Amino acid sequence: MILDCPTCGAALMYDPETGKMKCESCNNLYETYELSEDYVRRGEKEVDEYATTSETTSDVMDFNIYSCTACGAEIMVNDVEVSTFCSYCGQPTLIFSRIESRRKPRYILPFTVTKEKAVSLIKEQFDNGYFVPDDIRNVKMERVRGIYIPYWLYDIHYEDLEILQGTVGSGKNASTYFYSRKAECDFEHLAIEASKQLNDTISRKLNPYHTAYMKDFSIEYLSGFYADHYSVKTDKLKGQAIMRAQSTFENEIKRSIPAHDVRVLKKKPTFEITNEEYALFPAWFLTFRNNNRPYTLLVNGQTEKVIGSVPYDRKKALGTFLILGILISIIIWCFFYPLLLSVKPVFLFPFVWFAFLAVTPLYCGINNLKDVRMSRQLSGLSETDLYVKNRGSVK
Repeated sequence: MILDCPTCGAALMYDPETGKMKCESCNNLYETYELSEDYVRRGEKEVDEYATTSETTSDVMDFNIYSCTACGAEIMVNDVEVSTFCSYCGQPTLIFSRIESRRKPRYILPFTVTKEKAVSLIKEQFDNGYFVPDDIRNVKMERVRGIYIPYWLYDIHYEDLEILQGTVGSGKNASTYFYSRKAECDFEHLAIEASKQLNDTISRKLNPYHTAYMKDFSIEYLSGFYADHYSVKTDKLKGQAIMRAQSTFENEIKRSIPAHDVRVLKKKPTFEITNEEYALFPAWFLTFRNNNRPYTLLVNGQTEKVIGSVPYDRKKALGTFLILGILISIIIWCFFYPLLLSVKPVFLFPFVWFAFLAVTPLYCGINNLKDVRMSRQLSGLSETDLYVKNRGSVK
């Protein structure tokens, strides 16, 4: 179903900049609540039509083939898409029958970051990246897609009496102390991503989302974006939600201990999931190619947080870390020079000097490059590329 303009009949799309429905043809703006009743009524009619067709036609399998209400082309979608675009005419399309037949989202965080802003954030990262190769700085994005990702939200009451151990002081003056802490905490809208198709590490890095700005779900927010229904049921994620609550709870308890090297010796938590809701959160996926390999960077559609990294210039990186390491080695050398003079036997002196020059840059470089490589690997995951690419196509 296409949400059309009451004035000219062209497709309406949700505009993150104004928070209203915008007609790309006549530029009129509409509040979402002004259009809801009409769209719901038309959507229900679409559901009835599809239900009738499915009883008499054998080529409609699990409602994965839909007709574009603008041009009539048949659109093939994956098992979880509820909002897409017609690949033939480009019109935003809502699969209302799928929205109605499955559990509806209770909340939605509408996009507040526009497509243009998402692209500019990535370009800014390219421009500011010292190790970014020149051929990537001016690369053109192959795909830019705004996608609503499904999440389960949990309200959890958690309490515990913990016995902890910590160290006060250092060296010969170090002492071990034991502590007892009893506390309780209520977690509200603890969000766990509910898509099998999206890599869990990537979805975690998109956090945090600010759930205080959530709105009651309305189909108008989906128009102009892609959206997925959950593919992981809530029962399979409750354990993960409890573990997330426990980790946060224990970290806060440890922060209250006036010691270092704090660890929990004994705990016996009690917890209860008091409520659960289904919600959609926004993210931009931007894909480009380098050496014929796709890379996908993400932008949180609410907070502008950028996730992912790009291939780097290895020669420039190696040279920079080498120079940095030598400078650090010289500083350390000057600081420890009196101590090094006492090295016995004397012939070991050059080897100690070499260790300062070699080990320090290696240590600095390896630590930095490890983070860059991990981030780059996430950007180059084939499953992320497929997640973005495998969207509505014409049959």
